[in-house]
Amino acid sequence: MINRKALGYLKEWKNRATRKPLVVRGARQVGKTYLVVDLFGASEFESVVKIDFEEMEDAGDYFRSKDPAKIVPLLEAATGQRIIDGRTLLFLDEIQAQPQVLATLRYFYEKRPSLHVIAAGSLLEFALEKFEYSMPVGRIEYLFLEPLSFAEFLPALGGGGLADWIGAYAPGGEVPDAIHRECMEKVLLYWMVGGLPEAVKVFAETNSFLEVERIQETLIGTYIEDFAKYRQKVPQEMLEAVFRSLPQQIGNKFSYVSVSREVRSRELGVAVDLLEKAMVLTRVNRSRADGVPIGAGEDRRNFKAYTLDIGLCARQLGLSIASIKLPLAPHDIAERGGFCEQFVAENLKCAQAEYCEHVLHHWAREKNGSDAEVDFLVQVGSAVVPVEVKAGATGTMKSLHQFLLEKKRPFGARINGDKPSYLETTIVDGNGATHPFKLLSLPFYMIGELQRLAEAVLEGKIEPFKP
Repeated sequence: MINRKALGYLKEWKNRATRKPLVVRGARQVGKTYLVVDLFGASEFESVVKIDFEEMEDAGDYFRSKDPAKIVPLLEAATGQRIIDGRTLLFLDEIQAQPQVLATLRYFYEKRPSLHVIAAGSLLEFALEKFEYSMPVGRIEYLFLEPLSFAEFLPALGGGGLADWIGAYAPGGEVPDAIHRECMEKVLLYWMVGGLPEAVKVFAETNSFLEVERIQETLIGTYIEDFAKYRQKVPQEMLEAVFRSLPQQIGNKFSYVSVSREVRSRELGVAVDLLEKAMVLTRVNRSRADGVPIGAGEDRRNFKAYTLDIGLCARQLGLSIASIKLPLAPHDIAERGGFCEQFVAENLKCAQAEYCEHVLHHWAREKNGSDAEVDFLVQVGSAVVPVEVKAGATGTMKSLHQFLLEKKRPFGARINGDKPSYLETTIVDGNGATHPFKLLSLPFYMIGELQRLAEAVLEGKIEPFKP
């Protein structure tokens, strides 16, 4: 069984007095139905009544009255199942096929709040956009679901002990060479398999990379087939061109020219926006990073883009486990800097709260002729923390230092291939003056602990330590 962190959020939602109908949002194949039915419904309710609007084409008619007192008996008649408040979970799946039903959710909140109702669907973002005028604002709530994080990936493949050790790590604690090496090898495994539940499940069952690659090829084809569903806004071939270009551009400022020299950037920009709405593209806009919220005054013209899933990214690039040998050598990661950033981007999104949209930002110096750039920005309390990703165990910190000097901030984080460390030191500016700063370095496999450990640094709860 693949467990999900979001299950804890659903359990809290179930018992909350202020609960509203819940809409699960996420890209295709991230495990929305599995989470709701197999994990949550099976463990928390006596029964789950699932209405699949793609399989039950006429099911939308049951919601015409907009009155739960009339809707529920129709659903019971259609499914042959009783729907009992507090004991039954009503799950409206593939709701994008009947998007007008979304507006009906408000009446469940207003007239029958004791019934637990969850909706989900593929390409739901387009339905939400189309029916924005009739959406029951304030009457529903959202859960945003990503592919499996590295912390979820480990136990799914029998690494529950490693996951527990990482989650309980205390700064300054011993990190044995054997544990560090094993965790780094699991990072590489995550690169190849990715976090999409179907790929993880087949690898857990077969231990076959060939089987994983077959699943990944099918999933890639599924996403491309979806492009036909919104070709009215942009040609399908343009969407596919952007989609196929993404793996080549991870870690760099997104270049429209790299997609096509014949198509204008404005038209390609529409394709980028649509892929972002479909959640198969993660857009990381530049931020001035003057304070929180980090997105205030963001520059959408200057952005980096990452793919939905690192495993699909590897497959699109033609990489295989055979091309990066085990046991893991330092140069195996050092030569894949873009992959390191892809890994961090995915896991930073997974670490964000389930109830809000997951967004990322980076910083680039605005001065002409400057190439200083910090890979990611993370909000920790009221602080903006710059996060640099280094492919190897070492690497210069020039851009991070530049950020700390310009923004007069005393703390930064680094994600790399070395064991964890924390130091308090100084930066020397162009005038020879020294400025104190703190640097928290974490290995890739501890990316999920960044928020917790950064908070400890800012609260003065960590003493400097070396590997």
